[in-house]
Amino acid sequence: MEYRIEATELQARIKRLEDQLKAFRFSVLIVCLLVGLQFWMQARPKAIQTAAIVQAHQFEVIDEAGKTVAELSRGNGGAHLVLYNASYKRAGEFLVAGSDASITFYDGEQKQRAIFGILSAPTLAMHDVRGELRALLTSNGDHSTFWVKDENGFVTILGNATDETRTIDKVDGKLVPHDTVKTTSAASIRMQDAKRTVLWKAP
Repeated sequence: MEYRIEATELQARIKRLEDQLKAFRFSVLIVCLLVGLQFWMQARPKAIQTAAIVQAHQFEVIDEAGKTVAELSRGNGGAHLVLYNASYKRAGEFLVAGSDASITFYDGEQKQRAIFGILSAPTLAMHDVRGELRALLTSNGDHSTFWVKDENGFVTILGNATDETRTIDKVDGKLVPHDTVKTTSAASIRMQDAKRTVLWKAP
């Protein structure tokens, strides 16, 4: 009889010890989680601050196929951002070179179709599929000009200008037109044919 009583008491003590051990383990787990959370909260702002500035000579954004769809780098004498179309051809470019900044748009054949920016003066130029200038709006000091030409070469000029001038620059292995106009001291309206003969003007 005494043996059974001692065995029952021993089992009760063992169960109490097991329960205490389980409670101790649970307490240690909670303490570890709290300490780990505290360390993570202290380290997290530093990680964010460290990642706030990323430096590199060139950045590229790629799609799921691993092909470049955007690029930020230095080139053409300045910093430029290039965006590519669905065929992975250059569609738009934002360039800052010296004190001049411009945005250029290209068609599927990589021909310059429109450019907007400060090209010695604030300028908006549009080209046709052949690369011919069709419209030009520019302002420089006291001189402002709106210049348009149709497919037959007839030109209408409004403002301080007489005619267009064009230079061709080689950029990244391709020829890029740079269009400007000759300015006059007084504003006028002029119409010219394809041979630049004045058909009508005022004043």
